[in-house]
Amino acid sequence: MMDRRHVIVGFDIGTSSTKAAIADTDTGTIIDTRTFHYENAREAAPGVMPIAVYETALLSAITSLMGDYEIDSIGLTVQMYSILRKTEDGLMAYQWNSLWARDKQIEVEMKDPLVRSGCRPDTIYPGYKLGTMTPEMRKEFLPYGIKEHLICLLTGKLVTDYTIASPFGLFDAVKWEWNLPLIRSLGIDESLLPKAVPYSVPVGPIDTELLPGFHAILTPGLGDGPSASFACRDVSCLCANLGTSMAVRVITDKPDFSDENGLWNYAFDDTLYTTGGISSNSCSVFHWGDQFDLRTEAPEDLVDTHDVMFFPWLHGERMPYWSSDLRGTFIGLQVFDDQKVLRSAVLKAVAFTFCRIARTLEKVSAPDQPLVMAGGGTKNRAVLSVIAGCVHRDLYLQENEAFLGSIGAAIASGIATGHAVHPDTKIAEIIHPTGAYEAEYERWLKMAEKMTQFYN
Repeated sequence: MMDRRHVIVGFDIGTSSTKAAIADTDTGTIIDTRTFHYENAREAAPGVMPIAVYETALLSAITSLMGDYEIDSIGLTVQMYSILRKTEDGLMAYQWNSLWARDKQIEVEMKDPLVRSGCRPDTIYPGYKLGTMTPEMRKEFLPYGIKEHLICLLTGKLVTDYTIASPFGLFDAVKWEWNLPLIRSLGIDESLLPKAVPYSVPVGPIDTELLPGFHAILTPGLGDGPSASFACRDVSCLCANLGTSMAVRVITDKPDFSDENGLWNYAFDDTLYTTGGISSNSCSVFHWGDQFDLRTEAPEDLVDTHDVMFFPWLHGERMPYWSSDLRGTFIGLQVFDDQKVLRSAVLKAVAFTFCRIARTLEKVSAPDQPLVMAGGGTKNRAVLSVIAGCVHRDLYLQENEAFLGSIGAAIASGIATGHAVHPDTKIAEIIHPTGAYEAEYERWLKMAEKMTQFYN
């Protein structure tokens, strides 16, 4: 019988499934990818999921792969911004989209420590959530999330990596350590904090009592966005996702902690960061528009929108405003404006929102770097034409975008264990910048500033 292949496995623990990328330990090539769907996954509330869902899925996925490969090491990429709550029904993971009330006074008080952690004052961040709680309620929550719990489950060690610790909001991304003065001011038990390490430091062996006969090293991996960027590094350090929400990220040694651009900065290690911007108004806006028969997915050409502008702030807005007070708005409507005009205005607005983030990140990335794009929104040719008409970089569309997070986890695990993993990124299409929408974008940008003043 032939010896089974020795592999490195990168897991991406997402909101809807767990994806795995399997790399040959000897050659470093990705030889397999798999998806494991969650069973009986029912939210306890919007954005609130029992942690047992992720435990079961991960253990089941490892067991499945054990039947086909000799696994030498495992890296975990896990969704960011989660925090765990102790309830009568067990531990619940409050994810980024869990509903949470905004507290403007806390935003003022916590702004500086949140920014130092790499965050902005916003309800998605666990540190923000902890800051708004009463001391009694705070006792129900643990100062960590899904990733730390799963690492502890597998190894018995409570460990996190910098790219998950940074956006938790209680970290110091400049000194690469927990912000103890802030933690003490909130009355959080320091003994419950996970140990924060760079992605390149192995956690240790996986518990053989949990998985009998299994001998593998667990490495911390990265957060989902940083891991996807890691998987694209052979092509570019400037990457973007255009999905339900949108984000643009750059791997850099020069983070931007300034107020001017409203970027976040999450540490990889003591030299590198992933700096980026995010908007919650992306394909979710298209889904909203389709309720009114705007047919945002229709393969029609964009029409002249005249003076009609749309500001797609249906979910408030994050970078650069970080305000939940903003509202989606049409301006400049006249009686002869039809559905095609409204449709085009919506498509342009989402594209312009993306371009604002991308053009800001262009300033902190090398000029020869293309913008590598992934996500369902890249299938919308109208949106891509507007983006190409505003950004100043080639757009690279990838073939293997669904597994970027897990491939990044495999690469990080390989680095932590001394094995090179090659992502072999395949580019499906290259779109060159045209400048066709630059003037219209600049007009939209000026009006966006006036509209934010109106709402704020």
